[in-house]
Amino acid sequence: MTAKRIALVLAYLLFPAAFSLAFRLLSEDAAFYPPLYSMAIGAGISSYALFCLQFVLAARPRFVERAFGLDSIFRIHIAMALAATALAIAHRQLFIAARGEGSDYWAYVLGRLALLAYLAAGVAALLFLAKTPLSRLKPVAALVAFGRKAGFNYGRSKAMHNLTLLISALACAHAFNVPAVAFYPALRAAMAVPFALALGFWLYHKAGRPTRSYALRSMTQLSPLVTRLEAVPKGRRDAAAFAARKAGQFAFVRLRPPAPGAAGLTREFHPFTISSPPSADGSLAFSVKAAGDWTMALYDAIGAFPGADVAAERAWALELDGPYGRFSLEDRTPRGCEAGPLVFIAGGIGITPFLSMAGALGKDSGRRVLILWGARTRDDLAGLDELIPLSGRGGSGVRTVPILSNDPLWEGRKGFVDRAAIAELAAEELADPRSSYWICGPEPMRILVVKALRALGVPRRRIRYENFSL
Repeated sequence: MTAKRIALVLAYLLFPAAFSLAFRLLSEDAAFYPPLYSMAIGAGISSYALFCLQFVLAARPRFVERAFGLDSIFRIHIAMALAATALAIAHRQLFIAARGEGSDYWAYVLGRLALLAYLAAGVAALLFLAKTPLSRLKPVAALVAFGRKAGFNYGRSKAMHNLTLLISALACAHAFNVPAVAFYPALRAAMAVPFALALGFWLYHKAGRPTRSYALRSMTQLSPLVTRLEAVPKGRRDAAAFAARKAGQFAFVRLRPPAPGAAGLTREFHPFTISSPPSADGSLAFSVKAAGDWTMALYDAIGAFPGADVAAERAWALELDGPYGRFSLEDRTPRGCEAGPLVFIAGGIGITPFLSMAGALGKDSGRRVLILWGARTRDDLAGLDELIPLSGRGGSGVRTVPILSNDPLWEGRKGFVDRAAIAELAAEELADPRSSYWICGPEPMRILVVKALRALGVPRRRIRYENFSL
């Protein structure tokens, strides 16, 4: 871990502790509080500070993203939100143990409301926004399916999650006006700092973040349920933002048809991997699988796209935030593997970062590239035509092996990307200590592939995978 990453982690973890310490130093009565009451206050202050810190992570500032990558940031965001919730519950229970149920004084009522609202927003986020191990449990999956049928889709879930700033305002008002703080101006000023931080990063996220404008040149069906978007920058600044991107990175995308809600598309941003290799002119392509409400609406809108050569008032555009991600050869190649063979292992639409990487390497890179692509049927091999021209001679270039699990008429390799398939198809790469292995696909597949590689003797440090799945 680099010094910058260590410093950021320490700053993040010490922030709540610093405010608990500030309370002890600024309060004239803290030294006389009973232990349970002191613990209740410490848990409450730490919870409030942690909740406010979540807005820093949600804003995905560049200095944090470049240090950790967004997949790690979102995992930390989920873990720390759960920790903040646990501390809030502990604050409430410790307070009851120390002082009884508590009065109906309005500041205490605000605290209870904030706790209930945080719980509701957290449960909704875990069910409808985040992908966690809980998502694979049948009762949870059934509850999510019921919620989606009832109209609680991604867009509504995101809108509800955006209300957490108001919930934090309630928590701030609670902290301002409880008797332990209300009569000390210095303490009230200290309690304002976490919310001011949250508000500042929320404003940056919603209004201050620079985005790039692209003209949508093409919108086609790449395969059943996969839409290909091709776009070009509208100006020099837009081009410059993506001209220096790395193969394997992604961007947050918002489609801007001429009228709000055109073709049933809402205006929120969605993250998609850039499937085209980097280019000097900043042009981009995305391969988007219809797997949710917005992506299905995008697929259904293919027929409504008027084309590129239309009047400005009818033209469709993309608003982009990016590029993001550290799943790239430049950032993640293991030490000692810089010139070694590359094994890309993809599941379904997880091929997209490898389309970009393989295109950037080309067939004359001098490096041996093997792509093991697991999918159900030939219809799931969206982008195969882009890989075929990259095949080189004499062991150079890109060798692509699709492995289909549910296509009776397929004459190629059948089955799964399991230990046996990897041992047979990547025997030469497994024998080379300079080989590195890159995985992108559904989490269950990724877990199985990592286990297979480890069983085949591949050291953990030579395995890289993409975690981002929001």
